[in-house]
Amino acid sequence: MFVAVIDQVSRLIHHPSIILWSGNNENEQAITQNWFTVTRTDPYTYAVDYDRLYHTTIRNTLLTLDSSRPFLSSSPANGVWSVDPFAERWIAPNGDTSTSEFWGDAHTYNYLDDCEDITKMVDPRFSSEYGFQVFEMREA
Repeated sequence: MFVAVIDQVSRLIHHPSIILWSGNNENEQAITQNWFTVTRTDPYTYAVDYDRLYHTTIRNTLLTLDSSRPFLSSSPANGVWSVDPFAERWIAPNGDTSTSEFWGDAHTYNYLDDCEDITKMVDPRFSSEYGFQVFEMREA
């Protein structure tokens, strides 16, 4: 079993605010949207390594410790397609996360409108991260 996962799950498992486990934060988007040059040069290797680390090693270790909560390999994610065999809906390379509204979780940011216009807010199934612009202090 993966010692780092064992340590973190043992430390956090009793917190009532944990409703799902996630293997990483935005790594799926980094691979599918080519955030880093290194993934562009050999995307196959990074996809295989991603699968081995998050789907095989971390997921399997985590599920032996806590099978009561769902697992997503990445956040945001478009959700699980199949549990056995385990398969997820990947975020599209163009950044389309539209299926996260129905199946996965979303990161919700709207710096341009500061969330003043509710019609521009997304309505995801689950939002695991929010971001708002900090209000500016202006002199009168």
